[in-house]
Amino acid sequence: MNDIITFDELCKTIKKEKGYTTLRACINEVNNMIENKKIYKISSDIYKYGTKKAFSIQKSKINNDIINDIIKNYDIDFIVWNIFVLNEWLNHLINSNIVILEVEKIYMEFIFEHLKGKYNILINPSENEIYNYSTDNTIILKPLISKAPINVKEKSPKIEKIIVDIFSDKIINSFYEGSERPKIYEQIFSTYAVNYKTLFAYAKRRSIYEEFKAYLKKYNIGDIRYL
Repeated sequence: MNDIITFDELCKTIKKEKGYTTLRACINEVNNMIENKKIYKISSDIYKYGTKKAFSIQKSKINNDIINDIIKNYDIDFIVWNIFVLNEWLNHLINSNIVILEVEKIYMEFIFEHLKGKYNILINPSENEIYNYSTDNTIILKPLISKAPINVKEKSPKIEKIIVDIFSDKIINSFYEGSERPKIYEQIFSTYAVNYKTLFAYAKRRSIYEEFKAYLKKYNIGDIRYL
């Protein structure tokens, strides 16, 4: 059995095996197969047989407090996550809990003013500013790139955003050794279901598509059929 299958191919097989006749029935069956970990999505209409974890971020109390505060006072797109997320893939673990808060660029000053009396917050800091002024539970406020892969309901980044930001974001890069990046990526791609269409669309949004794709090819990271 080929481990890669398109939605049309999958639907054709489902109709033949199950006797279904409608598109809705096929969609429901595909969703059941994903839920039962028989397949996972790697693009908008391409699936792969097997099991990989869906990425999710565990929220701390400060994350939930920030989320509730912003939702109560602003109607904006934003995400909150902890730099501790990287520890799953690092040899040299991050000791301080730094909170990453990404908001729509035009609201950054408003959010900064709103939160600065409640938290130690740095707005779009340099690496030196992070080193000199961050403490445990410091918030790093940075712009949220439009159309970034985020979980709107959970106010958190999707794995595709984390992958690209590890490659391109200077603030995130300041928390780990660059030599660890290939190993980080190997672990992420082997553990989590990655949507390549979403991944590369975001890389294009960050204007690093060609460089990023070349990097993955160089280190033989991910599925070569989509690189």
